Amino acid sequence: MIIDVAEDGATAQSVSYVDSIQVTEDFPLQLIFQGHYIDTFVFEEGSWRFHERVVDADGVGDMRAHHKPATGVTAEAS
Repeated sequence: MIIDVAEDGATAQSVSYVDSIQVTEDFPLQLIFQGHYIDTFVFEEGSWRFHERVVDADGVGDMRAHHKPATGVTAEAS
């Protein structure tokens, strides 16, 4: 993880990298997601708080077995 605090000390941004690997009884071990998160934080009232996450997918594999969406919600890869 890389964390960069702005010169004014009021905001910070971090970049973290993620690889998700999955296996199930009917699904062989394989990489299903590779990418990185860009998170933004703000310093307010004496403490840091999370502000925003941007997910940048470098690669998306077969995610059919990854999870079942909640009723009425569809999962889409972008």
